[in-house]
Amino acid sequence: ASAATPPTCSRPSGEAKRFRSMFAQRRMVRVASTAPVGLILGLFCFEWCSYNWLLAPRASLTAGGSLPRQMLAGGFNITWLLALWSYIRCAFTEPGRVPEVWRIEYNGLAEDSPALGDTSPIRGQAVRGWQTGVATLCSACQDHRPERAHHCGVCGVCVLRMDHHCPWVGNCVGFKNHKFFLLMCFYTAAACAFFTVSALPVVARAFTAKP
Repeated sequence: ASAATPPTCSRPSGEAKRFRSMFAQRRMVRVASTAPVGLILGLFCFEWCSYNWLLAPRASLTAGGSLPRQMLAGGFNITWLLALWSYIRCAFTEPGRVPEVWRIEYNGLAEDSPALGDTSPIRGQAVRGWQTGVATLCSACQDHRPERAHHCGVCGVCVLRMDHHCPWVGNCVGFKNHKFFLLMCFYTAAACAFFTVSALPVVARAFTAKP
């Protein structure tokens, strides 16, 4: 009997396949990954409706209110929109596969390419343990990968500068979308702060109102 071949990372080509590569290779996991993404998008809509339809009229944050209160409303809506846009970009941006050209260069199939010289730190034998400036060998893919690239067990691929796989965005957080993840966290915290400050007068009236 022939020996079992080790699993390899799939490397689909084409824009549509790259777009889909942010999800796991198995279809059931990809379908399940859309549930938390839909939940978060629903929470974004709920937050906006709660602020502009319920809180703003009661806290005099509309056009008839004072300028500072209108500025609070403007600050919330701006940071909310930026948080939503950062979330969408983080969820639907390919996190950064190991480029195929890098594998070709590393394996010595393009010896004359100016991209990698003979003194390049990725030349030579790959190791399994981490070392500075040295390529490693992925035990899952059985293929080479650059320094600081890690294998995602959910997506089934090696991701450059992988931080973690976030189920709430249905995607890995890596080299190409790490900035959007950080911006999403910052703008979400800012929108929550505007929401809290705007709600303070309403909460104070609720506790001080006479029965």
